Amino acid sequence: MRCVLLIVAALLSSSCFTQQAETATVQTTSPVNEPYIYERLHYYFSRNEIRPSQIINNLNYDGWKPGTETIRIGANTVKWTKKVDKNALTASVSINGNLIDLDSKKSFNNADGENKIDLAMVGNWDQIKLYRVHDQEVIAISVTPVSCTGLMCSVAAQLFYDLRTKEASFFGSYRTDLGATLFQLTGGNENYFVATNFSGDPHGGSISAVNYELYKLLPNGKFQVQKNAKGQNFYIKHTRQPEKLNGAKDDLLEMTWVSPIDLD
Repeated sequence: MRCVLLIVAALLSSSCFTQQAETATVQTTSPVNEPYIYERLHYYFSRNEIRPSQIINNLNYDGWKPGTETIRIGANTVKWTKKVDKNALTASVSINGNLIDLDSKKSFNNADGENKIDLAMVGNWDQIKLYRVHDQEVIAISVTPVSCTGLMCSVAAQLFYDLRTKEASFFGSYRTDLGATLFQLTGGNENYFVATNFSGDPHGGSISAVNYELYKLLPNGKFQVQKNAKGQNFYIKHTRQPEKLNGAKDDLLEMTWVSPIDLD
């Protein structure tokens, strides 16, 4: 995976991030051994991904080179600026003239165990998408670190920007690859982002787990974590078990999810 310029984690404030219970038909499973969990979940999310109106990939990776790059997507102008002072790089993004400083931000979600992604670690945009979903237009940017060495290559951030309300939302990821992507998972007009959290051994020598958590895009451009009728977060947990560990051959899957998932 390319060094993903993790995009911007906004400060956790009530003005940017809200929580609310949601009542829905859910699928709940206890931990069970299942084969090919990663591949099957990848297929499930790919099948329910909202197709963007336009995608622009960064084909001119320039590392630590300072300057401002202008990207036009739809009728919108995105300016990505990098400043270098000795061994420190700071990045900011301007969308239609609205400046967003990434250096002081952290991700809404915990991405690496109990840790959020510090956006000061990232500085390169990797991909920009334009979503037109019902009466909303949203720009989604995937961001990666400038320096890709060792485990840093697995860090990424996702920035979502509502073009009407000018609301910016920031998520982070580590050793997962859903990117800055919106989904329709309930058969209705609701639009979702799925945040991920990695915990355990990043080298694969012992048990690790990826948790998927559901956020709903609201009409005001904010994202809201989704809960079931009992007030519990919707989640999918994929526990990875190396074959050499206790003779385990298959990984573990458990979930309480917003709608049934057919993983066959």
